[in-house]
Amino acid sequence: MAWYSYTLASTVPLALIAEAQHARKLLQTEDRTHFVFTASRHGVLLETLSRILACSSIENDLYLLKDQAVLTGNEIQRQAAGIDALLSEIDRNPQLVIEATKGRHETTGTVHLDGFQPLPHKIIYPENVTIKDDWVYYYSQEEVRALVASAPCMSDPKPETDDEGESLEYVFGFLKSHASLLRVASDSGLGVAYAEMNPAS
Repeated sequence: MAWYSYTLASTVPLALIAEAQHARKLLQTEDRTHFVFTASRHGVLLETLSRILACSSIENDLYLLKDQAVLTGNEIQRQAAGIDALLSEIDRNPQLVIEATKGRHETTGTVHLDGFQPLPHKIIYPENVTIKDDWVYYYSQEEVRALVASAPCMSDPKPETDDEGESLEYVFGFLKSHASLLRVASDSGLGVAYAEMNPAS
């Protein structure tokens, strides 16, 4: 059975933060007016975000890549600025996303399933990929910009066409939705609690 990574972030009254510093405890409340939730098979969402951030020039320890975090005051504004800066850099230089999401070009592979012998198979790539110097590039600059533009900004930003939570558009929606959540918290004098609710062991 596939493991899914679930993340949850919510605005939280500062009085509650003073009582309970741990994000997961704060997120147990049912009162979630402003929140962002994600679900991603094998944690692909966070892994892709980590690779994109590594290819960028942003020097910001984004809370989105932490196991859990509680944000208040200036830290909310600093984290929002970091997300905005990353989205702006992607718009200026979508090549960083193309590099972050490339994969090794392979023509064959092996599927391993419990109770079955290893099954060799041939790998066939979609016609729209670019194969160069033993690397497979899955997106063009125009496609990256289009996915940023189309990515939903909402409490559950998973695109309708992404059943498993693995798409690049989902990553951009994740960023846009969290930037919006942080702005709401800052404007309302609230804190933010964030956690990966079931981190891989």
